[in-house]
Amino acid sequence: MNIADMITATSEALEKMTPAERLRAALILAITAPNDTAAEKALTIARDFARYCSDETVEQVKRDIERDLSKDTVNNAA
Repeated sequence: MNIADMITATSEALEKMTPAERLRAALILAITAPNDTAAEKALTIARDFARYCSDETVEQVKRDIERDLSKDTVNNAA
């Protein structure tokens, strides 16, 4: 798949996502970014997506990510 196809596929996938799903994806990108510059870019995108979510939704997304990360930590330790 070339870059143009990847951008198109990503755009189409984003259009199908709810604002909360977009926020979650951007936050996960920020957490898993390979460097600080990429993390900051992902956080900027996450902040933009968060504007379309209620405060309660933003907090729920953050709790869900924390829960999922905790599960991964426990599973990897076993």
